[in-house]
Parts: sequence; structure tokens; C-alpha cells
Amino acid sequence: MTEESSYSHELVKLLEKGAQAFAEKQYEKSVEYYSEACEKSNLLTGRDDPDLLFLYAKSLFENAVSKSEVFGGQNNQEEKAEETEDDNGMFQFNEQLAENEEYEEESEQEKEEQEEDEQSHEQEHEQGEEGEEQTDFEVSWEILDLTRTLYEEQLNTLQDEQLETPYLDSDKKDIKEISSPFVAIKKKLSEVYDLLGEISLETENFSQAAQDFTTLANLRTELYPFSSRLVSEAYYKLSLASEFNTGEAGSSATAVEAMEKSLKSIKERYELSDQEKDESLLQEMEQRLDELRKGDAAIREEKKRIMMGILGEGDGTEIKATPKSVPVNDLTGMVKKRKQPGGKAVTKKAKTSK
Repeated sequence: MTEESSYSHELVKLLEKGAQAFAEKQYEKSVEYYSEACEKSNLLTGRDDPDLLFLYAKSLFENAVSKSEVFGGQNNQEEKAEETEDDNGMFQFNEQLAENEEYEEESEQEKEEQEEDEQSHEQEHEQGEEGEEQTDFEVSWEILDLTRTLYEEQLNTLQDEQLETPYLDSDKKDIKEISSPFVAIKKKLSEVYDLLGEISLETENFSQAAQDFTTLANLRTELYPFSSRLVSEAYYKLSLASEFNTGEAGSSATAVEAMEKSLKSIKERYELSDQEKDESLLQEMEQRLDELRKGDAAIREEKKRIMMGILGEGDGTEIKATPKSVPVNDLTGMVKKRKQPGGKAVTKKAKTSK
């Protein structure tokens, strides 16, 4: 995503180290290298480089994800061991204090206060751990938001360029192969929105994820043929975010529509290429679409029944104060769930690129 030829030898070295660490999944190291590259570039040019910021944000995101994957496993065991040591330390301190002041025994009130202090300590420790896990997500989001702004500012200076859509004939074309600066920035911007949506999915901000994936789908349909795997993926992600965005009206219908487009894109790709059909993928996608349609229909029927009751046109069926919610579809095989700090389950997309 970067044009290394325009960077100094020192920056190129940092970028190479960052890329190697990232490839080896040593995300903390890649964060350090890319952070240093951003700082040095800013000092040399007096401005932020969106290409470098994107690499830095992506490393932060992957580092946060890697931490959340192990949270609750080995880390939990270590946390419990540390808390036990802390508890023992506190008890020994209180015992020594009582001996020095010649207390024969602690009163019930003192015991209660000690227990409250210990509980408070544990809560602060847990909150601190959870806050630490969220930091990389939050910082990554802020950096990406700045990156998005910088790319959009660049794009605004090139709006006079008149090109037919889709701009690219293939999704396999590298950024260096794109001659048009306008199209190159559009491609970079799409990658930013993709990562913004991923962060929102990880943090269960489904409303924001749906907004970012909507923009992503629009950008990718401008950039690539409809049969592109990147178009299929964008609409699948939008469908997933919209399905769980239960607090927004029309989200279930959006989930259905996006899923229809994702499936259509995949089928079109099979028809236009020699790629062998993945029947299991098509079956899973069809099943998911069917479940989404049933859920959307159930929601529409529930709303209609309530409205008829309000207008006095009901069939005598009792309307509950709180309508029964439509259960979330079982996406086994399509969605992987992972525990987040605090016990929350985060849905993770399945790959649709075939």
C-alpha cells in the first residue's frame, strides 16, 4: 500500500522490519516499527503520511485481536495466580499490622472492610486488564479515521477525472500497477473502510460496522467487476453486520439484500471463469440467505400484527407488551465466535472469496 521509492533509506528499513514482523505475526514488534516510521516521516515532511498510518493501524488491530484470542485461556490462569499472590500479600501485611499494634483479634467490621478492599482491588485489576485490551482497538480506530480523512482530502483534489466504472478489470491488480492516482486512492480508501468495519465488528459496534461496510461495498462496486471476490466479501460483511444491528430499523432487510448480492456475485464469478464451483459454500450461503429471509418475514409480520392492534383492526389475538424477539440465526460454519474481554462473544466472518 506504500510507495517505498519515495521514502528515505532509514524509513525503508523500518518498513521492511515492520513487514517482516507482521508476516511472522509478531504484531507488537510491527507496531513499534510502523509507529517509529510514522514519527520519522512526520518529522521529515511536517505532515502525516496516510500510507504509513494505515500500516500502523493495521498492526495495532491485529495485535489487539491476537490478545483477545488468548484472553480467558493462559492469561486468565496467570491473572488468577497474580491475584492469589496479591491476596496473600495483603493478608500478611494486615496480620503484621495487627501484631505490631497488639490487636488480639480483628473486629467483624474490620473483616468486612478488608473483604471490600480485596473485592475492589480485584475489580480494578479486571477493569484495568479489559481497558488495556481495548486500547489497541481504540487507537487503531482513531488512526484509521485520520487516514480516511487524509485520503478523502486527496481524492477531492482529483474529482475532475472522468472514468468509467468499474475502474479496474481485476481485483488482483497491485496498487503499483494502477496508473490513475484517483483510482489508486479509491482502492486505498476501500481498505481503510474495510478495516474500520472489522474493528467495529470486534468491538460489537454493529451499527458503525454496517455504515462502514456499506461504504466499502459501494467503493468496491466502483472499483471492481461485480463478480470480484472482493465485492462478494464486502456484501457478506455488510449482511453480517446488519443482521446483528438489531436496534436499527430496516437492518434485517439490509442483511437479506446484501446477502443476495454476495451470493449473486459468487455465482456470476463461477459463470464467467473456469473456477470450479464450491458446492458446499453455495449451499451454506443459500441456507444463510433462507434463514435471513425467514427472520425478516417474521419481523415484518410481528410489526404488522402490532400495528393492526393499535388501529383496532386485530383479529382478537392478544398483543404482548413486549413482542417475542426473533432469534439470531444459527450461522454454524459461516460465523466463528471468539470470547472478548468481559465474556462477550464476537462474531467473525467466514471467507467468501472463492
